[in-house]
Amino acid sequence: MKQYSYIFTKQLGIHAVMYFIGIAIIVALGILPGRNEIIQLDSKIDYAQSQLEEKNSLLSTYHLLSEIKKQPMTLPMPVKKPINKEKMEDVIKALKESAKAAGLKAVSITPDVNTMTKGSQMYVINTRLEGEFPGLRHFLLETAALPYVGNVASISINNEFYSKEQSFDINVEVMLER
Repeated sequence: MKQYSYIFTKQLGIHAVMYFIGIAIIVALGILPGRNEIIQLDSKIDYAQSQLEEKNSLLSTYHLLSEIKKQPMTLPMPVKKPINKEKMEDVIKALKESAKAAGLKAVSITPDVNTMTKGSQMYVINTRLEGEFPGLRHFLLETAALPYVGNVASISINNEFYSKEQSFDINVEVMLER
């Protein structure tokens, strides 16, 4: 058996250096720019995914706002008809129901005696409600929809310190038949 001994020759060294330089050129020209492109693509993908998640999270809000936009922005204004004095209990009952529908507590709903005796066509009902402020809007819309309510004469809002509930004093004018 022959034993081979490898001797490091000058030509073999040049070939090895050329081989490593070739690998370095391939890595420098092919792999590193590709790696940078991959990093840029990954950041673009992350940005697109975050935009998609944001779109999906805002989609329900968009649908809610588009439904609100479709609703008419006018207040209910039915034809106003005077009511008979004997039916004043119906007016008080309707105001209590409006307060309940609005999530407000009707503390007192009483007719103003001064307007009863003057013989005018308008009859004022003093209403005291308690609850949260958004319920006031709903109550006023319900009240405006009643055909015998002429005007809301005055509104007084009393706010308790450190409380999210308020009390509302509302004077409602009711049109009476002569």
